[in-house]
Amino acid sequence: MKRLLTVAIATSLTSIAYATPVYHPLGPNLTYGDISNGQTIMSNITNPAAGAAVLKNSGNQYRFGILSSLGAGVEYGSIDNMYDVIDAQVNNFYDINIDVITTPADLAQTASEIGVAIDSLNATLTAIEKDGFGKAYVSMHVPLMPIVVSADWLGGSLVFDANFSLASRAEILHTDIRFDSTNISSTTDDINYTVGQSSFSVDNDDTLLVRAAATAELALGYSRLMLSAQNGDLYGGVRGKFYRVGLTQLNVRMGDVENSEDLFDDIGDEDFTDDTGFGLDIGLLWKAQHYRAGATLTNINEPEFKYNNIDNTGYNTSGPIFLRLQKQGSYVMETQLKLEGALFSQNQNWVLGVGFDANAANDPFGDDYQWATVSAAYASPGWIIPAVRAGYRANLAGSELSYLTFGATLFKVFNLDVAYGLDEVDVDGDTLPRSAIINLGVEISL
Repeated sequence: MKRLLTVAIATSLTSIAYATPVYHPLGPNLTYGDISNGQTIMSNITNPAAGAAVLKNSGNQYRFGILSSLGAGVEYGSIDNMYDVIDAQVNNFYDINIDVITTPADLAQTASEIGVAIDSLNATLTAIEKDGFGKAYVSMHVPLMPIVVSADWLGGSLVFDANFSLASRAEILHTDIRFDSTNISSTTDDINYTVGQSSFSVDNDDTLLVRAAATAELALGYSRLMLSAQNGDLYGGVRGKFYRVGLTQLNVRMGDVENSEDLFDDIGDEDFTDDTGFGLDIGLLWKAQHYRAGATLTNINEPEFKYNNIDNTGYNTSGPIFLRLQKQGSYVMETQLKLEGALFSQNQNWVLGVGFDANAANDPFGDDYQWATVSAAYASPGWIIPAVRAGYRANLAGSELSYLTFGATLFKVFNLDVAYGLDEVDVDGDTLPRSAIINLGVEISL
């Protein structure tokens, strides 16, 4: 995982990319959730209708980020010491050490011992495929972004945004290794051996797959008051997004891997296939004196982006692993409906927020995310006392991981937010949370 995070950081420094990743809530939104509460500039990039909701009765207002969000995160599968287990299984692909075959009795005993080894190998690799993976990511807003301009002559508010992210993911694709212990010379088996030798090797298409995605977004949104009533105001907004997405993948049959860590290094040297597309978001936000409620529909046109071609060296091109690799050749940004609500105190300093994704949306690696969040926050009216916030977020789909979240704003400009995963896993002998995220940022209002 350290290698994956290093690759993510290094590649992000050499890639031009901008995006709001579904797996990494940016800035204070990590704690708040996707809530348009007005306590941070980052709440203006959640719902496209949120920008106009910060308008004063008259005059102009400007908000912008100095460096609104710089963050990183990691996510593990539930297999303890997964990378050590992978390396051990890679070694098993090279050699199953059995006594030399010299007699028919030796052949029967050898077949039995190979069968036991293969059963163990299949069980371990099945578990790793299901629950073992490693993911690392970094995200960053372009300096000064987002910029919110609210003015009378606009009749509403404009929001400019530019941010980027890069993620890497490592996983195993497995199909059961075939071996018939009653017919050790079967030509359909995945075992290679020579009579008179004591080394047996596995030859199937089980694959170690590492992928990376550099996702870019430039966004322009407009929002305005649509309806004013005695009990509140209804705002509407639309946001257009230009995407530049770079995708790459590196696949190697496990029987051809010298060291699994080599893949983590090599993915940083791979060429990204750059693809562009456009996305469209729409949103509504009801703003009353003591509460807000809203809904956002993201990527309603579902833009699609392509991965680079896979390496077919050594594969059975009609086999299940190769066919699965081919199906992972594209990334579709799925439409997602986001619902939000917030309650405010009389002085507007205290806020309780709830966010809920009505459906799951996938990331570039096919992992599903459907966030549910609750949060409580105090926005200090002065510069001396920090603003503080705390919450809970859970992914209702995919990994189904949950987090406790904490954040603070110092001197009304410096933000720090942390999400600490509640599930644990052993990594290199240490017990760590299966997931963790940290965001830093600086913002200002005029």
